[in-house]
Amino acid sequence: MQASGPWAQGADVIQRLLDEGRLERRAQSSEEEVERMFGNAAADLASARREKDSNPRLAYRAMYDAVRTALTAALEKQGLRVKGGEGSHVVVFLAVSAQVGPNVTRQLLRSYDRMRNRRHQVEYDNLDVTAADVFDDLPKAERMVAGIRAFTARLSRWEPGRQ
Repeated sequence: MQASGPWAQGADVIQRLLDEGRLERRAQSSEEEVERMFGNAAADLASARREKDSNPRLAYRAMYDAVRTALTAALEKQGLRVKGGEGSHVVVFLAVSAQVGPNVTRQLLRSYDRMRNRRHQVEYDNLDVTAADVFDDLPKAERMVAGIRAFTARLSRWEPGRQ
């Protein structure tokens, strides 16, 4: 992957998601917005740490949201946005996991997909989550947010056809 983008890795997936209408290009992206999003991700991780014993359900959602927000920030930096609706959490995962380089391992992003499924079960199937569940996944979420932030710093606006 080139240090400042555009990049070849994952460009086919991004183009397919754009063509399918699951991603859209933004007229402009803002470095301030990207930083705000990473600030929100850090706040969500702090909430997860704080609430893991007293409210593990809330902590798990906050932990998951932190990673999803970081992934969304990586797309924002490139001038891309996931269109809302059903499956939008999967699209952000597909888009960034197709591009990921050495700073964020595919294994950690697979952890995100597992956390996404677990969060879905907690949210919609009333699955219980314990402090131990949060304790197990919180370090992974923290590594994912840090790795995604480092990866995002190397990105520039996505330019189709410049691969």
